[in-house]
Amino acid sequence: MGSSNGPRVHEFLQEMNEQVLSRYDVMTVGETPNTTTKQALLFTDPARKELNMVFQFEHMHLDYGKYGKFSVERAPLADLKENLSKWQNDLEQGWNSLYWNNHDQPRAVSRYGDDQRFRIESAKMLGTLLHGMKGTPFVYMGEEIGQVNPEFERLEDYQDIETRAFIDLLRENGESEEFIRTVCHNGSRDNARTPMQWDSNKSNYGFSKASPGCPLPKPETFLPSKTR
Repeated sequence: MGSSNGPRVHEFLQEMNEQVLSRYDVMTVGETPNTTTKQALLFTDPARKELNMVFQFEHMHLDYGKYGKFSVERAPLADLKENLSKWQNDLEQGWNSLYWNNHDQPRAVSRYGDDQRFRIESAKMLGTLLHGMKGTPFVYMGEEIGQVNPEFERLEDYQDIETRAFIDLLRENGESEEFIRTVCHNGSRDNARTPMQWDSNKSNYGFSKASPGCPLPKPETFLPSKTR
């Protein structure tokens, strides 16, 4: 907590706002891990002149298990509802960013929905919930077409350094290859880093003529235009 919210963080932010931010027509978003709603209110209350809004991570940790994000757990619906409601209510005088996905998180449709039988319904439900709350919504690449976690054929296909380190750790801890494959599929940052699927009829989904850094997702999860 100390590294995330140092004793002079508000002093420094207020100085930066006065000397720099207030002189430009800009919007500011703070990435604030380990921050509670009370602390977030201090960051975002307009009267304090610090930041416009924050990215907080409490709802991202509800499905963490023995190995943190590399888990077979699912976020309990009641806990998710309670957490989102808390941030809505407690930041009445401040402001929150709203998000399900980013470059470090698995795809929301796979994480919170059913990406097999009800992928489209899950994507629409999550989008409706996100945009129905108070705050500024952030939509991450591929979220708008309901992209899901890819099925990499081999563990060696994962490029993310964090995932590679966890694969080694899990093997050293005697975890089965099936377990390792499952938790990587659930939690790896590479889930968010596969190519944007612009066009299902083109090579590499129209993302690039070159080979993408991350393998193409399998199976294909492109959402046809008629169902958007």
